[in-house]
Amino acid sequence: MRPIRALTAVIMAAVPVVLAVPAQADDPPVTEGAITLAAQTFIDRQTRFGAMPTYTTPETPDAADLDRRVAVYGEMWDQNATLWEAATIPVQGRANIENSIRASLRLVPSFGFRPTRIAVGRNVVMYGAHNQTTVNGNRVDYPAIYRVVLNGKGDVRGPPANGPEPKPLTELAADANASACCPRTCRSRPLPPRSAIRSVPLVDSTPL
Repeated sequence: MRPIRALTAVIMAAVPVVLAVPAQADDPPVTEGAITLAAQTFIDRQTRFGAMPTYTTPETPDAADLDRRVAVYGEMWDQNATLWEAATIPVQGRANIENSIRASLRLVPSFGFRPTRIAVGRNVVMYGAHNQTTVNGNRVDYPAIYRVVLNGKGDVRGPPANGPEPKPLTELAADANASACCPRTCRSRPLPPRSAIRSVPLVDSTPL
């Protein structure tokens, strides 16, 4: 979400994995799975951040407004959490994550979203959203899915002790290309490795 090119990459990466028919603005999100207390905590925080304006008066931006929105975003994350967005390297730690979103909101202060489809499985939440912002005077609407792994308090957690490091996007792309196939040959070609399927979230790269 930081530079415009990264924002474009997020849009391009997110579009293929979201339902083609978007929910209407007044529709509640479709939910799947058992919504745990931790999951509900994250969902409420994420939804609050998405609906919160960066500046109460966009014509006269106030740094205090930006600080408040950054703080709302920051409270979702454990101190050692990992943020991994499309076309960027992972960002480690809450302080760095807050700096990242601060830079993004300064670039596109109109960025916001609402939930459309949410799925929960154990400590993992897939938060589907309808994102909206304005770039160079043009309104941009696009779908996205944010995947997070939570701790018991509902914070986006960091990697487990001695856990694997997030796999670089270049390696994931190579895995996907090596496994690409047409219908006639796919039976004889390997599926993408499990890590490639489970480690391409837009928010957190912690393995299950």
